[in-house]
Amino acid sequence: MCIKEISEICAGFLTPTIAILAVYIAWQQHKTNTDKLRLNLYDRRNRVFDGLMNLLGHIGQQRDVTDQQLYQFYAATNQSEFLFGEGNISEYLEEIRKKAIDLQYLEKRIKDQRLSQEERKKVVENSRKVFDWLEKQFEVSKNKFRKFLSFKNI
Repeated sequence: MCIKEISEICAGFLTPTIAILAVYIAWQQHKTNTDKLRLNLYDRRNRVFDGLMNLLGHIGQQRDVTDQQLYQFYAATNQSEFLFGEGNISEYLEEIRKKAIDLQYLEKRIKDQRLSQEERKKVVENSRKVFDWLEKQFEVSKNKFRKFLSFKNI
C-alpha cells in the first residue's frame, strides 16, 4: 500500500468521524441546555417556597401579618400555577393567603375596644386556631414542596 491509498482510506473515514463528533457535540449542548432549564425552574420554584417561608416565619414571630407582607407573599407566589401546574400547590398557597388574611382580621378585632369580654374571648380563640394552623404549615409546606424542589424530579 502506498501513501496515496492510505490517504484515500483516511479521507473516507474523516466524514463519518466528523459527523459522529458533530452529533456528540449537539447531544452535549442539548444536555447542557436541559440542565440549565432544570436549574432555572428550580430557582423559580424555590423563590415561591422562600416567599411562603418568609410569610410563615413572620407570622410565627409576630403572630400577625401586615398588608406589606401579604403583598410580598403574593408577589413571590403569583406564578405558582405556571411553575407547579394547576392544583395542589396553587390551591395550598391560596389557602395560606386566606388564613393569613383571617389572622390579620382577627388580630385587628382583638384590639377593638367595643368588643364585650365574651366576644373578645371568641375572637381570641379563633385567632389562636388560625395561628396554630399556620404554625403547623412549616412542616406541611416542606412535605408539599419536597418533590418539586428535588433535582431528580425537575
